[in-house]
Amino acid sequence: MISVLYTQRSLFSQELSKQTQSKIIEVGDLMRTEMINKTELGNQINETMQSGEIVSPELMSKLIALGLKNCNSNIIISNYPRTLVHKSSFIECLASFDIQVEKIWHLKLINSSYVAEKALAKNKDLNNNKYEVTIDFFLERIKKSKAIAEECLNLWVNEGQLIEVEVDYENEANIEQFFTKIIDMHSRR
Repeated sequence: MISVLYTQRSLFSQELSKQTQSKIIEVGDLMRTEMINKTELGNQINETMQSGEIVSPELMSKLIALGLKNCNSNIIISNYPRTLVHKSSFIECLASFDIQVEKIWHLKLINSSYVAEKALAKNKDLNNNKYEVTIDFFLERIKKSKAIAEECLNLWVNEGQLIEVEVDYENEANIEQFFTKIIDMHSRR
């Protein structure tokens, strides 16, 4: 079984992993590891990103394949694929491992402003106010991220694999309990 997760929320992926006994493959972590270790793949990804280009589906498939090697359990892939081009390549990569996607989880933000405020506060803490960013910067990033993923998400909907969960991070008293309830409800289906 493989689940694909459209969220930056690691708490959800951890809870899903615990309940489904799945290994989490964080694509961003795989990228950073390859770049830090200056592997051939990491260097290619780094060069692409430095040029401002989107990392090609071929490079991403190689990266995903590294994450899937020696993996004989349920898998959660977090935040990938985000585009239709990457989705096709991703499905081909999975097929080469004889794996099919079972569920696509999309955590849909109810209050983008709240999440942007949290991101701004975290950014200021991490960078000691070195970089001047505003709430509008984070709101625009959220908006762009949603727009990029929308086409791919619509395709998952048409294929009947998407589970969309509306999440109000600001007003949900116990977010971990909320996630547990949602996962449990959809696991029975």
